[in-house]
Amino acid sequence: MASRFSSLQLQRRRLHTATNQLSVRQIRNSDFYGCLGDLKNHISDSDFIALSLQNTGSSSFPWHRLQSFDTYDTAYCKAKYAAEKFQILQFALCPFSVRESKLIAHPYNFHLFPRDDLNIGMPSYSFSCQVSHLTSMAREGFDFDACIYDGISYLSRAQESIAKVRIGRPILTPSTYAVKSSSRQTIADSVFVQRVKSRVKNWKDACNSSTKTNVIPAKGGGTQAIRAILTSSKEDKILLEKELQNLEDEENKKFRGFREVVDMISASQKPILSYNSLNDFAFIHSKFLAPLPTGIDEFASSLHLVFPRVLDVKHLISKIGGLSKPISIASALSYLKNHYFAPIDLDIPLEATGNDRKFHGHNAILLCHLFAKACSVLKIDLGGAQSNNNCLASKLDGCANVFGSFSPDHHESKDDDIKISMKNVRKVSCRHLVFLWGFRDGMTARSMKTALEGSHEVFCEEFDVRFVDKKCAIVVFWQPGLSEAFLDAINSDGIVGCLKDMVSEGLKATGYETYKRVCRLGLWEADLAESLERASSEQHHSSFEADPETERLDMYYSNDSIINLADL
Repeated sequence: MASRFSSLQLQRRRLHTATNQLSVRQIRNSDFYGCLGDLKNHISDSDFIALSLQNTGSSSFPWHRLQSFDTYDTAYCKAKYAAEKFQILQFALCPFSVRESKLIAHPYNFHLFPRDDLNIGMPSYSFSCQVSHLTSMAREGFDFDACIYDGISYLSRAQESIAKVRIGRPILTPSTYAVKSSSRQTIADSVFVQRVKSRVKNWKDACNSSTKTNVIPAKGGGTQAIRAILTSSKEDKILLEKELQNLEDEENKKFRGFREVVDMISASQKPILSYNSLNDFAFIHSKFLAPLPTGIDEFASSLHLVFPRVLDVKHLISKIGGLSKPISIASALSYLKNHYFAPIDLDIPLEATGNDRKFHGHNAILLCHLFAKACSVLKIDLGGAQSNNNCLASKLDGCANVFGSFSPDHHESKDDDIKISMKNVRKVSCRHLVFLWGFRDGMTARSMKTALEGSHEVFCEEFDVRFVDKKCAIVVFWQPGLSEAFLDAINSDGIVGCLKDMVSEGLKATGYETYKRVCRLGLWEADLAESLERASSEQHHSSFEADPETERLDMYYSNDSIINLADL
């Protein structure tokens, strides 16, 4: 056991050392626009695009983390909460291709900060930070000063539309209306021409006059700017339109900022790799597209219009034996190296200079490498990705667009089944779960199970107990009808025996629908026991029909507190 542990540590150290030597191009605001040409070419020449985000946080309480017993609906609620509360500080991007056994990658790491460059209160008034995330970034040498003062800002598509209206930016694009000239000029034509000439003359005189302060009066008061240009030929008109389009593009860059990259990825229609697609793309949708929809299906439909093919590598590697449990990208890559012969050489053509050899953004490269190795193990040929895209797509369907009910894996199992733990391969209907809180401090899952055994007849059948955190536990009944019987008993006036004693000491229970209600109502600012208590006590809440799903997205527990940058 000790030798295996030492071997794993050695593999991780080698992986860390190799990664630290990779060339990752670090991009900030001062050199952002200069890199866009290279990035556009690299995206165009690539077959896939891997991305990895570094956020300021992910949760406030342990139960906010995505759990194995979460349905798609509750998982989306948690991802939505995190995306709306925290911010993206690093956006690692790596266009890549696989040729034979060589992985050709072009990694970039963009440093972001949501400054209000246009003084319009967007993209963000404030955001929260989680201590563990900032500490981890600090240990890797992240320069927070450079991020704040030279980070790339951005506006989402929705915010850009609002901003243009708010600041009254003029429209530079020429009119697209075309009118066929008639052989005979009517009286109406002559009157119209004279009116236009008269109006243009008045504008010109007003501009040349030093005594007038108002140039062109607007309908709502104030003034408006109008640019009128006469072209004498079709060629001049085309050149003018190109000039105006270039001016429009330059103006739009001020609004888009980093979203220029997001739009570039979307326009390429290339498959995008993520290791936690629901969480990553909830952030991307919230920051760069529009406010997140209330439901998972609306989110998936909205995202699909912009990014039609998102591949979740975590789902892909779950098909490989030994990798079904939650595991980091680096650990998964190390596992494949130790257990499978899958020779994939990593080739990064870009020469690194100066700060480009820093550790930031390495996860996107590791994700490329992990994806290529996993495909090699699963006998998925990536060499002909461009020429045989349909065949490749069918082989990767199991990990594509794993966001909601349209996921292929969703239809392969019963609609009301969820997993309780990655260690237990059994699935159970979410209707068979009961949440418990209000028990004595210091209890464990084993002691709780012992205390419940014999307290009521429902516990004569098989059941399990799992703790969500120190104050809340889940009881899993493996037989139908037992959860309802237990809830009826614990809420009954005729309760007797050991169960009555436990209830008198403060024990409370509720079903899975209350947990779903907590997530949908956004009762996040408390531990799970308190949130369940509040949701259970509200008699006027809306009722929700059950629509559980089977897939899960998991993260790790953290008890870190939240700080707000606006308070610093």
